Amino acid sequence: MKNMESIKQLRQMLQAEKVEGRERPWGYGLFQRGPSIYITRLLLTLPITPNQVTFAGILIGLLGCYLVYLPNFWLNLTGIFLLYCNILSDKIDGEMARYKKIFSLRGIYLDNINHLVIPPLFFLAAAFGIGSTTTINPILIIFFGTTAALAMSLIRTGWSIAPQIFAKKYLKRPELFSLPQPTIETAIEKIKKRHTVLKTMLGVVHQFQEFFMILMVFFVGLIVERMFFPDHFFHPLTSWLIVAFGILLPLIFIENCIKGFFDVEQKIADLKSRFIDLK
Repeated sequence: MKNMESIKQLRQMLQAEKVEGRERPWGYGLFQRGPSIYITRLLLTLPITPNQVTFAGILIGLLGCYLVYLPNFWLNLTGIFLLYCNILSDKIDGEMARYKKIFSLRGIYLDNINHLVIPPLFFLAAAFGIGSTTTINPILIIFFGTTAALAMSLIRTGWSIAPQIFAKKYLKRPELFSLPQPTIETAIEKIKKRHTVLKTMLGVVHQFQEFFMILMVFFVGLIVERMFFPDHFFHPLTSWLIVAFGILLPLIFIENCIKGFFDVEQKIADLKSRFIDLK
């Protein structure tokens, strides 16, 4: 194999398009793309395909969810670490694919399965695990854990509604639909631009729909329970975190639905501009 590029060169080659000019969640560059490139560099020296990394990441995520379910502090922390590794694998497979120029529709399919299964399963595992030990009503914990899990899947699915409409409806009969002119700003983005305080508040809230941020919140919650609540088996803090996410994530989904209703035509117009008009 040829001499491997340096970490700095690999970052420019494989990460620039994913990092530059985009709004990313807190810690994305430092805790996700930061370590991922080192693992990518190592795996590039081995006969491993990007799809194998994706599949391994799913298995690691499933194991992590199982450990989160078990009533043991150290196993719970290990489970969160494995779920963090699942997040890293989602970055590594793409970096490997770009380096090797191996692009696979099956890989994209596996990647979407990972996003649709692992984060919701984490909430279900945490809710049923904590619900069996907490002093709070276990039905309450399981209910809000389930609503958080459902909202995570719906939020992820909602992001792809506009492309699905474009591919399944607009492209078949474009003459039936009247679209606005493509623009870099949607209607909701224009509102946010006029109301900077609202934009800041929504930006902070939306950080907590990111799986990495959710894991960090629960990691800190477990540590605080261990340090300040000797009887941590009853989860006095993480129980309420499940309740909080069970309320917050459905609200974020509802907000996304409202934004999507007002922005869908603009997004379709932008897709048309990118994939049809610019050919």
